Amino acid sequence: MNGPILTVRLEGPAVEGGRIALRDLVHFGRQFQSALERTARVLSGQVSVRRGQPPVNIRQACALDVIALQKGSFSLAMDLRRTQPALPGLDLGEQALEHLIEGLEVVCGPEPELPMGYDLGVLIALRDLGRLFDHGIERLIFDLHTSRVQRRVVHDYALHRRLVERIEGPLEDQIVREGRLLMADLRETGLRCRLHPPAEPPIHCSFDEAMAEEIINALRHYVRIRGPAEIDPLTGKVRKIEIRDLEILDWDEEKEISAKSRAVAEPGLFWTGYDVVTLAEEQGVQPVQSLDDLWGDFWPEDESVDEFIETVRRWRREGLEKN
Repeated sequence: MNGPILTVRLEGPAVEGGRIALRDLVHFGRQFQSALERTARVLSGQVSVRRGQPPVNIRQACALDVIALQKGSFSLAMDLRRTQPALPGLDLGEQALEHLIEGLEVVCGPEPELPMGYDLGVLIALRDLGRLFDHGIERLIFDLHTSRVQRRVVHDYALHRRLVERIEGPLEDQIVREGRLLMADLRETGLRCRLHPPAEPPIHCSFDEAMAEEIINALRHYVRIRGPAEIDPLTGKVRKIEIRDLEILDWDEEKEISAKSRAVAEPGLFWTGYDVVTLAEEQGVQPVQSLDDLWGDFWPEDESVDEFIETVRRWRREGLEKN
């Protein structure tokens, strides 16, 4: 077969003149490669969101190389990195590409069933790829040419919203919270971390093995989590959340976080002269009914103060080394 197996053209104000921000290009490559490998995992009978790197055979079968940059709008011509010819019908990388690209058309349709090769992990990788639409990229046009499939599919913001709906659908009855993710514990006794919302006490969180890698990558980032929650029946406050979905919101310095969820106020607000009542209403602060409302029951019983101090010192050393 002559020519690239896949050509991707990016369109929008951010790629006019055939230029693209390096961070956007890196983000595209990382998320698209992840979506492809996850599709291959599903086709191989595995769950796509698992801790650690994909198996070696999947990484080798799905490894993509950029073989050319084409003129006009920013376009990438790509091919699979084959170390040796695959037997007809047994090329896992080619099959994964076909199901990934063709599945985009199925995802945007009304059918509730996911296309073959898709699961929640594939949807999450494609959703994260769609963050490019916040950076002046309006469309990703995929032209696929394999021995069996010739297909063009357009991935735009409307399809991105459909991906988000697909992810949120099974989780619609669950709690959503935003904050900074800190203090992950990966011991055998339980996988835990803490979310620090801007205007709420820290929230204990648990997660399963499938989410471990995403949790590690999200540590110290501002994130949005979703999952079933344990609610205090007396106060109505969230005691604990089991994380089923996680999205990093500050994936680069240009990402804007809504004013409502910012931990730091706009500089001009310092001089507005708001009174205490107005500030309390804006921040959702409720009157204290009893001393129990002031009790900060968020520190793990099995985590000593010494461990906390050592962790803070380690973070400070890491910060000095980076500087």
